[in-house]
Amino acid sequence: MIVRPAKKNGFVLFSDRDSAARMLSFSKVNDRADDWFRAVSAKKDALPAASSFSAHAGQLLVISTLKGELLRANDREKMLRVLAQFLPQIDIKSAAVFVREKAQSAFVGGFFDSRNIDLRSLPLFDHRLFPEQLGDYFKKGIYFVSPFSLGDDGFGYVIFDNADIDLAVYRDVAKAIGDVLQNIRLFDTLTAAKSAAERAVREKTEFFANRGTDLCDLLTDLSVKITQIEANVAAGILDADILGEQLLFLKSQVVAQLEKTETVIELFRAQAEDLPMDKNLFSIASVLPPEIALSAAGLPLLFGDVKRIEKAVHIFWEKSGDAVSVSAEADGIHLSFDSAHFDWQHPLLLLAEKNILLQYGFVQKSNFSAKIVLPYPNLAGLPPLAPGVAAKKIYALAPTEKQSLLSLPVEPLPAAVVQVMHDDEAVMLYWDSDGMSVDMGVKLYAFRHDERLSRVPLLCYDESLAGQTFIMALRQKVSMQKKGTVLFIDARRTRYGSWATDENALSVLSLADFEAVLEEVMPALIVFESVDVEGIKRVRSNPRTVLVPILVIPYNAVSDEEVDFLCDLPRVILCNRGAVESELFGARMLEIVGGDEPLPSHTGALIKKAILYLNKNVSQQIVRWKLADTVHVSEDYLTRIFHKELGLSLWEYLNRYRIYLAERLLLETNDTVYEIAERIGFQDKAYFCRVFKKIYGISPGKIRAKQGV
Repeated sequence: MIVRPAKKNGFVLFSDRDSAARMLSFSKVNDRADDWFRAVSAKKDALPAASSFSAHAGQLLVISTLKGELLRANDREKMLRVLAQFLPQIDIKSAAVFVREKAQSAFVGGFFDSRNIDLRSLPLFDHRLFPEQLGDYFKKGIYFVSPFSLGDDGFGYVIFDNADIDLAVYRDVAKAIGDVLQNIRLFDTLTAAKSAAERAVREKTEFFANRGTDLCDLLTDLSVKITQIEANVAAGILDADILGEQLLFLKSQVVAQLEKTETVIELFRAQAEDLPMDKNLFSIASVLPPEIALSAAGLPLLFGDVKRIEKAVHIFWEKSGDAVSVSAEADGIHLSFDSAHFDWQHPLLLLAEKNILLQYGFVQKSNFSAKIVLPYPNLAGLPPLAPGVAAKKIYALAPTEKQSLLSLPVEPLPAAVVQVMHDDEAVMLYWDSDGMSVDMGVKLYAFRHDERLSRVPLLCYDESLAGQTFIMALRQKVSMQKKGTVLFIDARRTRYGSWATDENALSVLSLADFEAVLEEVMPALIVFESVDVEGIKRVRSNPRTVLVPILVIPYNAVSDEEVDFLCDLPRVILCNRGAVESELFGARMLEIVGGDEPLPSHTGALIKKAILYLNKNVSQQIVRWKLADTVHVSEDYLTRIFHKELGLSLWEYLNRYRIYLAERLLLETNDTVYEIAERIGFQDKAYFCRVFKKIYGISPGKIRAKQGV
């Protein structure tokens, strides 16, 4: 099978195999597609003009009629009949319609060689253009695949066989099919909503009719008893014991009816989803009867209205005769109740079940057992995206020694966490409040804006969070980080001594993540590990970060063009990576993070030009007056502003840069220590070793030996 884009949307398929099983997925494009297009073009060019015009007019009339009939189709069957009636009139003798549902496709129906075919019982399929069962209908021949979409999202496609028509006709017909499918979907949704509303009204009517009968029976009994008391009083029968017994009976009946009435009212409000909810994180042990709470200690936290869940659990417990078991499974907390008999029409059980449903749980029912499943919470506090789907893997939000939880493997959070969790519904995150860094906390807090990520289950055992929500906990963590934040963009390393630590360093993988983080935190310093022109421009063009200092600490020497670019921007600091570990440089960055101003841009440009000179001449003997002359300032002035910008002197900076280069050469080459010392500007090997040991704490030879180990 050969696939080639047809104009801007759709594909052309060439099948040259009799075996259907071999042509079900896309394969490589080859030159035969070009041959076919040239042949089709030549054929069309050879047609007489009058004949072409007549054929074109006939096609337009059929297509116009087809569209009109499709507008009147309110179900898929009628749509397919319209297609089978009109498409053969423009030489399209086969068509198959498919819709996309999440990551899978479903066959709607179609016709082949003008014969209707109904295989809609076919299962969903993925990674293929059509299922194997349709392979016999797509053998040798040429077919067009035209997608239809809603906005930017594709929701299906149609496969046509080849006909002597313009490619635009295929797209036009596909668009009409897509429009009618959207109309049918909307019609089906409205019909389902109407049916659900009618069913709800009917159920409520039946419910209140039954409850009304119970109430009338009770009031009749009360009326009879009151009449009897009145007769006794009229007859002079005022025996205190008899009267007290009758009044006690009346009181008990009234109390019982009040409880029933309250249950009925609460059940009605629950059915209408009008019950007020105070949902927070809680421990399952806190809602269990004391007799079984101890065995449920140490299980993951849940989310919901504690009082309503407690009431529901106690109702099931009372109806079960104390036979209860509690366990933590991959899809949530399970509570299993056994009983001689469950009357599922009893108002209390109806109320208990509805309360569980309102907490996004569900109840598995039988005459002799009931199982409550309460799903694990998520950031959004909403139902899980895939109810009842058990997780198969857990990603830890912080480094942990745990190898497994819930009998599932616990793995470090991957770098591409957003993509991984978007693609896989069977994962959950492990929340460890103590181990989670502020960096991860801010990233997680930003997930609340993403429909998919905000509903990934969170596994948390920290009972100190009970009574609040995950968002409240994250907001508290983030609010502590509003000031003094150092934001690293696409950086390999994000921790440096005293100025970038676990308490104040955040990192994002992309500029898209950068925009999201800005909603939560205003950084005091933004760090790039390279001269990312587009990234730095984007940071500077954002109104919120236009004045935030930027630190560029490249791994490699910068070029003339990169330095010129940085010189044109205000509040940008350039520092070669070798000096970043210096305590003096760290102290200067702490001043910047604390609000101290970098040098003005025209003064800072002098420092960047000096750094460029050092890059180019690092292997040579550096003379201070030559360096100052290169940037057109005096020696003393250059020394003073250099120290002000970076916190360390020119010579300290130069030594650290040279030693940084030496370390890389020691690890990446087989050159001798003497050869490396010469390459980076040290004429005295002994002096080089002293400087190296002062900065790294060990000799050059030991650095190489340590790497070998």
